[in-house]
Amino acid sequence: MNLPTFTTRVYFDDTDAAGVVYHANYLKIFERARNDQFLALGFDHLSNYKETGDCFVVKSLEIDYLSPARLGDEITVKSEVLDLTKIRIIIGQTMVLDDKLLAKQKVTLIWINNTGKPTRMTQTMINLISSTR
Repeated sequence: MNLPTFTTRVYFDDTDAAGVVYHANYLKIFERARNDQFLALGFDHLSNYKETGDCFVVKSLEIDYLSPARLGDEITVKSEVLDLTKIRIIIGQTMVLDDKLLAKQKVTLIWINNTGKPTRMTQTMINLISSTR
């Protein structure tokens, strides 16, 4: 299940003194991509949270840094839903520059309610995510 691609430029605040993306900022870029990809599917995290108090939280993630992204690079994040249950989604993401793989990660998200406990996603949400197949 592929999500829409996300493209951005590497800005000065993403980089260290050498103009290379700082390692923690890869996580921010992957997060921005997921948020925009869900928006493109029609799901607005912020509106949903304000209405219901339910949201995704990161349970775990693995990241591999393969090649540096640099100031000014136009990078693309591709995301794929690897597994989906009623409370969990696992997403694989890759960051590329042209055809060069820069980083990849696997993130597990859990759907929680307004008290912070794992809860079932609505069927509408599951259908929305499943529609990317």
